[in-house]
Amino acid sequence: MKQLFVRPERCLACLACELACSEAQTRTNAPGSSNRPRLQVQPAGEGAWPAVCGHCQDPLCLKACTSGAMHFTPEGGVASDWEQCVGCWMCVTVCPLGAVFPFPGKRKAWKCDLCSGRGEPACAHACPTGALIYAEGPFAV
Repeated sequence: MKQLFVRPERCLACLACELACSEAQTRTNAPGSSNRPRLQVQPAGEGAWPAVCGHCQDPLCLKACTSGAMHFTPEGGVASDWEQCVGCWMCVTVCPLGAVFPFPGKRKAWKCDLCSGRGEPACAHACPTGALIYAEGPFAV
């Protein structure tokens, strides 16, 4: 199964991943779609860290979700059902990657869905330095 890998040492904080994600979200008709990216590039020491969901095989966010909104997608990723989310933020609290966010102005959890149903995630496709890689793991660096 393919996974999204982060190589923070290659991140230049150019925000190409955020822009590509925003564009991909704008083109979808899924409930809760928005032009907001589902990842955030965060400052980290001298560099940056693309805070993007690792789509864990044993996800803490799914275990902590009180409403059942967090679920596995057919592709094996983890997604949040916009309609079921009650905005308790348990998923936000337990995510070890800091990749689940409160959606601004709404009581909904917001996270990467691996561009579910659209092939390669837009963020990995747009990353000019290979800081985000969508591949079978483990992979050669």
